[in-house]
Amino acid sequence: MGDGSIYFALLSGAAALLFMWYLASYVMKQNPGNEKMQRISGMIQEGAKAFLKREYSYVFTFVLVIGLLIVIAPFIKQNIDLGWQTAVCFVFGALVSALAGYIGMSIATRANARTAEAARTKGLNGALDIAVSGGAVMGMSVVGLALIGLCVVYLIFREPVYINGYAMGASLVALFARLRGALRRARRAHVLALRPQHLLRLRAGLWQGPARADRLRAQLLVPAVRATRL
Repeated sequence: MGDGSIYFALLSGAAALLFMWYLASYVMKQNPGNEKMQRISGMIQEGAKAFLKREYSYVFTFVLVIGLLIVIAPFIKQNIDLGWQTAVCFVFGALVSALAGYIGMSIATRANARTAEAARTKGLNGALDIAVSGGAVMGMSVVGLALIGLCVVYLIFREPVYINGYAMGASLVALFARLRGALRRARRAHVLALRPQHLLRLRAGLWQGPARADRLRAQLLVPAVRATRL
């Protein structure tokens, strides 16, 4: 692979990130709605950040363990194409994938209230414009960061075999993100399937304090989620 192709890929990745920045800026310039909408959006952003922080703490524990296994693998079995270079690329791929997920989540949680406000004031076309732009931020961040990371790995090590470690690290984080989405959809489906009297009990529990609310959530939601087959 010639350096010309690598630099062209680098420029393509940079162009994707520039387009991502343009879309994110466009979304952020839109009207976030009234005070209540902004307050709800802020709570969603806070919850999403807390969730990502907890999820990534678990994911990168696995990443570090697997990276360590990749490092020691050649000492256990000879003539295997693994080592510290593959481990570095593996961890780097996981970081790139996590960064793309964080960028996408950050913009998505800010686009929701803006989309709702556009639907209220501008109709369907205005809402679709913001919704599609907000969703495209994730796609452009994945493409741009993945290309740039791939080129960096190749320019540093000059060995295509190490790209496998980079791809595996990125895929591991993406797999956890996909599982997260499946679990979230399952929980949403079972919440919508709750009977009205159950929802009234849950609302009453919220007013009686966090401890009772947590017990009610466990009684009403956990059994349904456990019964889900992904």
